Amino acid sequence: MGRRIVLAVLGVVIILVLALLLGPRVPVDTTISFDPKVIGDDPQAYIAREEAAVPNVRDGLEKEIIWADPMVHARTPLAIVYIHGFSASKGEVRPLADEVADQLDANLFYTRLTGHGQDGAAMAQGSVNAWINDYEEALAIGRAIGDKVIVIGTSTGGSLAAWAATEPGASDGVAAIAFISPNFGIRASGAELLTMPWGRQIADFVGGKERSFPTRNALHEKLWTHTYPMAAVLPMAALTNLAYAAPVEKATIPALFIFSDSDKVVRQDRTREIAGRWGAPHELVPVDDNGDPDNHVIAGDALSPSTTAFLAQRIVVWVQAIAGQP
Repeated sequence: MGRRIVLAVLGVVIILVLALLLGPRVPVDTTISFDPKVIGDDPQAYIAREEAAVPNVRDGLEKEIIWADPMVHARTPLAIVYIHGFSASKGEVRPLADEVADQLDANLFYTRLTGHGQDGAAMAQGSVNAWINDYEEALAIGRAIGDKVIVIGTSTGGSLAAWAATEPGASDGVAAIAFISPNFGIRASGAELLTMPWGRQIADFVGGKERSFPTRNALHEKLWTHTYPMAAVLPMAALTNLAYAAPVEKATIPALFIFSDSDKVVRQDRTREIAGRWGAPHELVPVDDNGDPDNHVIAGDALSPSTTAFLAQRIVVWVQAIAGQP
């Protein structure tokens, strides 16, 4: 009888362990399906068509090309492509990218990652695969408006850029990457649970089905989606892990890492680690004083206006040295 009880208990334990290990996880599909040919000869018209088909895009947060010469939509030697972070929009560090593009006489493209710049519910539409293909679309538009592409990626936008830099064919045309507070690890305690089996269920149980954060001013409220389903966080966490695990020793694209050692949102120790492993020429730009109490959004009118001009100029000087521009 005792042996039967032991075997029964052991069987239950095995079933529970298997249920835990084989439970649902956030999907991590890195298939690149975007076809650059769909852009055609008029990237401006393509963007307008695509954005018109998306409901509830908030005014001023849509994808946008800013031409170096608004009267003549001509290619420029360099094109700047800006990739925003999770729950943010093209305005998060604006006008930093505008100033960089202006000083380099470059066309500029602002993307909008899937689910962003709409309403809170739309954030649940985001996925690792959707964002990877958003990134590929952004680079394709960059190649359509410039001879060489310079990527500026903030936070989770930096995660995308880092992963793609190590994937064959995923960063075609990219001459340099400027990372701003790149997300290679979420600082929040328990973040590792998000990508484990039953991660969504655990997140909903611990944090509730909806996440919200207080905004600091009207511009912060306008440019970020500050209330969204907790489930929307999972693909961001998965993408973060993907970027951190990427074999960046193989990277051949020069990189500039702009970050704060006091960042309260992402792990700056991992930023230093990734920079140390980066295979191509790279530089680090630690930023001590900025306006963001979390030391994460370290440029831009919304949270850190005092550092924008300096960091824009720092990027310009670096790009000129890398790309051989006057």
